[in-house]
Amino acid sequence: MIAEILCIGSELLLGEIINTNAAYISGRLLSQGIDAYYQTSVGDNKRRIKDALDIAFKRSDMVIITGGLGPTDDDITSEAIAEYFNKELIIDKESVYRIENYFRRLKRVMPESNIKQAKLPQGARAMLNPVGTAPGFILELENK
Repeated sequence: MIAEILCIGSELLLGEIINTNAAYISGRLLSQGIDAYYQTSVGDNKRRIKDALDIAFKRSDMVIITGGLGPTDDDITSEAIAEYFNKELIIDKESVYRIENYFRRLKRVMPESNIKQAKLPQGARAMLNPVGTAPGFILELENK
């Protein structure tokens, strides 16, 4: 199986942060016998994200995407993925509950903008995030 790691965030391209996610994921894939032939970084731009997805799915069996799941306007990964696969974004109630609990534990009021993080492409399964608010998600599809 061939995997591609697609890292989303303009801060990666601008050199503002080091892409430790790709290094970690590469090691985990290797330990599972999965070859990561490609790592791509793309900025916070919906058209370029969808273009990168198109390239990735043409050359890989699996695409692992990091970044762009926050509550701010430039966090557009979920939207881009939903559009790419022609899926609706649906609020995952369990994710809302977990995000609200995260803020309760901090004794803070959850900003309304964090609801955005619970919007997942239709058919996606939310992943737990024990250290933050944004759940990851898994979207398994047959051939696009």
